[in-house]
Amino acid sequence: YFLLLGVDARPDQLDEAVRTDTMIVLRVDFDGKTARLLSFPRDLWLAMPQAVQERDVTEGRINQGYYYGQLYDLPGGGPQTAMDTVTLNFAIPLDGYALVNFDGFVQVVDALGGIDVNVPKAIYDPIFPTDDYGTIVFELPTGLQHFDGLTALRYARTRHQDSDTERIVRQQLVLLALRDAALNVDTLTKVPELWQAVSGNFSTNLSLPQVVAYGAVGQSIPREAIRTYAIDQTLLIPYITPGGAHVWLPKRERIGALVAEFMNP
Repeated sequence: YFLLLGVDARPDQLDEAVRTDTMIVLRVDFDGKTARLLSFPRDLWLAMPQAVQERDVTEGRINQGYYYGQLYDLPGGGPQTAMDTVTLNFAIPLDGYALVNFDGFVQVVDALGGIDVNVPKAIYDPIFPTDDYGTIVFELPTGLQHFDGLTALRYARTRHQDSDTERIVRQQLVLLALRDAALNVDTLTKVPELWQAVSGNFSTNLSLPQVVAYGAVGQSIPREAIRTYAIDQTLLIPYITPGGAHVWLPKRERIGALVAEFMNP
């Protein structure tokens, strides 16, 4: 079980504590040659790990686990606290993490020559946020689209025309398209570009031999053996915190059944 993290860090926030924009657990069965993805909406309101609660913060959004790990300089930093948040609330034993920021994601997609995504629902976001805290209009038609890195990032992040639970489905589509692109190119010839893309933009607690070994085995997993799961609005209850924040409370029994299916051999 690996926690995949996408960090919402703008150029002027590189030295600040930030929240994760994407949280997905990847479950890989290397012997059975299968994989599963479980996505979490970032506004899911949960208990915080013990180390955070000791700082008088008992609850928060799931994407604040990483933030508090950085803010309080906890052991293992943001990634470890994010993993602790997932394990505490969902009893998923995580073996490692992989984290990428926005710039790294854009550069990796571009280094692979872009990705192909079959867009199931047209996108119209009139207030998509930009790095300089402005907004633009972001539009996409339905059907098969070829995305460069910036378009792929915008598609994975947009949520104003529907919701965060719809967005996590788009993130899964982008992640699977990224996998397909990596399998369809001569990755050896792309190593210099990919290394440049992830340099300074990517981190993991896995060793380089582990990353290489897992990647090699992962390539043998067929697309039809990859299943996706998501905690969507049918598993959530709208809630306004005492501070006025609009978040989601988990329907614990139903989410528990989903997680059990996700973890079932």
